[in-house]
Amino acid sequence: MKIKISTILIILYIVIAIIVFCKLVYPSLTGQIDIRAFNDVDRYELIAKNTDISNYHALTNISNNTLGPVTILRLFNYNYTAIFVFNLSILIFSIKLLFSYYQINKKIFLTFLFLNPSTMFSLCYANKELLTLFTILLLIIYVKNRNFLLFILTVLVAYFSRWQLSLFIIITFICLTIDKFYKKRLLVFILLISSISLAFPASAFFFNKVFAYAAKGEVVGSGIFQNMTQIQHNYYGGYLIVFIPKLLQLLFGLLSRASLVTDLSAFWNNVVQFFNSVSFLILSLYLIYKKKINMQYILFYIAIIFSTIFILTPIYSIRYFYGMYIILCVLAAQPVLKEQLIPSNHNSVGM
Repeated sequence: MKIKISTILIILYIVIAIIVFCKLVYPSLTGQIDIRAFNDVDRYELIAKNTDISNYHALTNISNNTLGPVTILRLFNYNYTAIFVFNLSILIFSIKLLFSYYQINKKIFLTFLFLNPSTMFSLCYANKELLTLFTILLLIIYVKNRNFLLFILTVLVAYFSRWQLSLFIIITFICLTIDKFYKKRLLVFILLISSISLAFPASAFFFNKVFAYAAKGEVVGSGIFQNMTQIQHNYYGGYLIVFIPKLLQLLFGLLSRASLVTDLSAFWNNVVQFFNSVSFLILSLYLIYKKKINMQYILFYIAIIFSTIFILTPIYSIRYFYGMYIILCVLAAQPVLKEQLIPSNHNSVGM
């Protein structure tokens, strides 16, 4: 029996993931090596061990949404190997689910998905990124079948990752509902960002804890990023002004730090996040080449909606845009220029 190239890609990726986990991430998590090949796990563990699971608010508030990672840590009793196997299972299940619903170029999708180091490292410990991947693929399936129960499930799964992700799902639902009757996507998008631009300064005080956390260290990014965030927070219409430059800096700003890629003292930022930005650049250039940076594609429209929510962050981190990256991976794998993907035979889930 002939083995499909997509199956070979997945098998090779699993082998590489096992090697990365055993030789790099696990030794890092257990303190056997000095390289910090993970992000936020120590904080999640501290919260999990010191917060009563019944204290739902402490795990889901605006400045500290840790429900998903904390739940996974407790579920597997802080066993890193068990969490790795669980995460790998979620990834494989998510890919099979997508392939069972849509006829896309599997090789292109997998190539771009695996190109981003966030995919690899999201397998290795309790984190929000893998939950984001699962959420986004559920959303993409909802885009096709418009099953309201699936929408509810997607919102709930999203909340285990980030409350902003649930907000994005709800706003997407509203925009897609409008799209059924009024196909003026550019106008709807302009109205959306204009509304946020007018509403956000008046409600910014709700996010004071997030701003305080960002102000503690380098997470605020460069002076330019800080200034754009202040404009967005303090001036009506400011968000509209900084939308494009802030998006570009969040996605590609780390490319200016190429000289630090060999500095392993800050492995997560200098290596993982740098190549996260590189993968975004390669994917973006591919989409430009294929002329898919166009709201005629419903997935590009959804990706732009995603950016309107996550650009609001005062924290300089490209990992918040991993969900947008997943959407664009599926867009890149679309075989033809159509508004929606072509459903495949649901009876076959083979890869």
